[in-house]
Amino acid sequence: LITPLTGDPDVYVSRTAHRPSADNCTWASTNFGADAVTVLPSDPDFRVGPYFIGVTAFVNTTFTITALVETDECVELRDGQPQHVDLESDDFQCLSVAVGVDVASLTITVTPLSG
Repeated sequence: LITPLTGDPDVYVSRTAHRPSADNCTWASTNFGADAVTVLPSDPDFRVGPYFIGVTAFVNTTFTITALVETDECVELRDGQPQHVDLESDDFQCLSVAVGVDVASLTITVTPLSG
């Protein structure tokens, strides 16, 4: 997701081109204002591995960019090690912890850092 602070950035994404552009990309978003590209596993060009992102501007532009990788898998928690999670409103995060037969108790603590 690209959110312009000033100007109007456009985003181009590729699995193969290291400098994706309007002429050399697989996916693009060139809307006025915020732009987002979503790639689903059902897309025939979807592959595991790096995705290269190019951003262009035809006028001076300042923007923020966020990549969000969603997975159906749960994040595995490790005993005694905190896990930092950022969630947007109405989002969901699956987490799991392995519990053996010799465990006397299980305590799960969630501590908000903001919000």
